[in-house]
Amino acid sequence: MNILETIQNIREQLTSIETQFTTIRDSLNSMVSTDGGKKRMGRPPKTRAADIGQYETMPREGRGIPKEPKKRKMSKEGRARIAAAAKARWAKVKAKGGNKL
Repeated sequence: MNILETIQNIREQLTSIETQFTTIRDSLNSMVSTDGGKKRMGRPPKTRAADIGQYETMPREGRGIPKEPKKRKMSKEGRARIAAAAKARWAKVKAKGGNKL
C-alpha cells in the first residue's frame, strides 16, 4: 500500500506544479508586448506635445530638428580675389596655347 500512496502523492504534486506553471505562463504572457518585442517599422508616432498643439511653439531642438547652419557670406574683395586668380590661371593656359586647364 505504501507504493500506491506514493503514486497518489506524486500525482498531487504534479497537478500542483502544472497549476503553478500555468499561472506563471499566463502572467508572463500578460507582461510581454503584443508585437512580440519586435521593433515597429515605419515612421514613429508623433510626440505628446504635437497632440496637445504645442509642437510649433517648441524650440527646434526640442522637436528633434537640428539648428539650421548659418549662411556663409563672402565679401566683395574675396570674390574679386577669386576672379583674379581664375583669370590668371586661364591667361597662363592660353599663353601655352591650350584650351583646357
